[in-house]
Amino acid sequence: MKVARSFVPAFFVRWIVLSLSALQLIASGQTNSRTDAVHAVGAPDLAVSGTITAREEIWDRRTNPLMGRPDILVEIVLHVAVEQVIAGKLPPAMTEVVVSVKERAFLIQFRTLTKGQKGKFHLVGSSSPFILSGFEPSAAPPKPLQTNNPKPTPFVETNEAGYDDSALQYPEKIPGRVMVRSKELQNKVVAIIAAKYGMKNASLLTLVSFSGPCPPDGGYVYWGVKGEVKGKWHVWQSGRLTEGATLTDPQRYNKCNSPDTRITTPIGPAAIHVLCIGDTVISDNGKEARIIAVSKVLAVDHRICRVELDDGTMLEISPGHPTAAGRAIGTYACGDMLEGRRIIKTELVPYRARYTYDILPDSPSGIYFANGIRMKSTLAK
Repeated sequence: MKVARSFVPAFFVRWIVLSLSALQLIASGQTNSRTDAVHAVGAPDLAVSGTITAREEIWDRRTNPLMGRPDILVEIVLHVAVEQVIAGKLPPAMTEVVVSVKERAFLIQFRTLTKGQKGKFHLVGSSSPFILSGFEPSAAPPKPLQTNNPKPTPFVETNEAGYDDSALQYPEKIPGRVMVRSKELQNKVVAIIAAKYGMKNASLLTLVSFSGPCPPDGGYVYWGVKGEVKGKWHVWQSGRLTEGATLTDPQRYNKCNSPDTRITTPIGPAAIHVLCIGDTVISDNGKEARIIAVSKVLAVDHRICRVELDDGTMLEISPGHPTAAGRAIGTYACGDMLEGRRIIKTELVPYRARYTYDILPDSPSGIYFANGIRMKSTLAK
């Protein structure tokens, strides 16, 4: 007599095995629950005062054309030098703690923390890495203005020629429009530069440019001095002497942010060079806006404007790039206010990256946040 064989589907056996494994994980407390997040909000274990000595962002970099999201910020890691333990206990030998931020709400809340920032840290956990549940910044005195910079205004118009003799100390600060209207000033400046660099047959060069986002009436006016140095033609322009016989248009790369400029998005800042058409950013009205155009321009012999604000914010953008107020960033000087913050340093530096970048959000103003500062796009709709 044959006995009927019981048939158990393979998928049913696999389901039983997975269920038993899950029950074991739950029993051992190894499940990936949100207990830590709840605990972080409700009951911090440790409070210390200290300074952030290092900051690292960990990104999940993935290209997903369907979702329009090139990368996702998954964790912020902070190294904090402990100055005082306010609440809780910390081993005496531990003078620095590692702090981790993973929850999305906390990533958005604490993404503005930067290296060098001081304050009170509320932490959860018994050992590094701790979970950051709160932060209270300490009141720091404002940074002093840089005293070795030229005056905020590069020249003082006091006489009929439209300049003051103090302008000759910094000829690169003299605007082109002032230079072209004073023959006396031209002769003095050419003589000073020719003597400094040993130029022969020195003469003034001028250039009118209508490049850039918002050229003024009559265009941008630039000037330089051309002369022979050791038997070869050279041109002095904006404080630099280079081999050649013509002026360079500084406005030719004005669609420009450096590649590591952080653009504010709904999940936190993202480097501008990874943003694509269809990605979402925050515009000036605080609402989300899709990117409808991007720009990537090869930069050759380019200089970029580096601006430092009193809260530690640093911008590296082309001099002609407009702020939300429509003013070119290169026209700001030490002491000027930008988005409620004071400029403590501004300088033109050589651009080291290969390309410059810009984006255009689909919003009425075309404004986006670059390193927390509102900037206008130079790309036309």
